[in-house]
Amino acid sequence: MKPYLEAAFIKYALVLAGFSTSAFALEGQTLTSPMLTVASSTTPSEAAPLAMSASEKAELLSIEKNAKKTLFPFKSMLTPGVVEAHTLSEKNANNIPAMFVIGDDSTSIDWLKSHKNVLTEIHAVGMITNVESQTRVDAIQEETGWKLLIPVSMDGASNVFQVTHLPFYINKGAVAQ
Repeated sequence: MKPYLEAAFIKYALVLAGFSTSAFALEGQTLTSPMLTVASSTTPSEAAPLAMSASEKAELLSIEKNAKKTLFPFKSMLTPGVVEAHTLSEKNANNIPAMFVIGDDSTSIDWLKSHKNVLTEIHAVGMITNVESQTRVDAIQEETGWKLLIPVSMDGASNVFQVTHLPFYINKGAVAQ
């Protein structure tokens, strides 16, 4: 997936979770318009209302409308494995909300089931990669009890997050498993 679409999906996930967004770029990406920044609040309910241009709203609605039929599969180079805990660089850590990434694999599904309470407490946005269809996303949501998993390609973001494996979560600038 192209980096600008990857950023749009991450922005969309944050919008769905109630975060305010304005300007964020994946490492090495130049933006012609603001894409994503997270409000400084710690919970979605405290975030300021989202300010989006009409064209951004139209783009996200178009992505949502067509995602089920045109954008699958969502693939990345991330594989199931051990993620060593580390802190993100200050440049990257400041604008990333609590979020987690899983794949369509038994390790990730079991991890989400066992970490569901912690992830709920930190108001983490759930993302899934290496998934073939919306049917699989729906099945994993049902199996894990997680209400919303946003399918994304994570190749660009994995460089920013300094990970090669999944599942993992990010909270307050720290990456952990």
